[in-house]
Amino acid sequence: MISRDKVEGAERWTKKFGPMGVFISRLLPVVRHLIGIPAGIVQMDYRKFSIYTLVGSAIWSAVLCYLGVKIGQDEQLMRGEMHRVTIWLGGAMLVLGSLYYFLVHRNMKGESA
Repeated sequence: MISRDKVEGAERWTKKFGPMGVFISRLLPVVRHLIGIPAGIVQMDYRKFSIYTLVGSAIWSAVLCYLGVKIGQDEQLMRGEMHRVTIWLGGAMLVLGSLYYFLVHRNMKGESA
């Protein structure tokens, strides 16, 4: 059910970024759940994939835990004053969206993009 173009795009992407691309993809929301597909298509070494997955997931989880603790300690935030958080989340979304575009989406379309 995966088109030939998508398989070729996954192969190009994996050849260009290799294992480090898999690691970085584990840090990006949405992409982190799908990166196993191109890694499997190009038959990436299972041990390397597992190590990068473990480290990337640990970093992602640690960041979420840290944010949860910090947000829970902020009195103003717990009262519903969300102005600062909205600005930070907007900036984070912009950064993550840019990373996704430049590291994944643009390179899946080929070298001409």
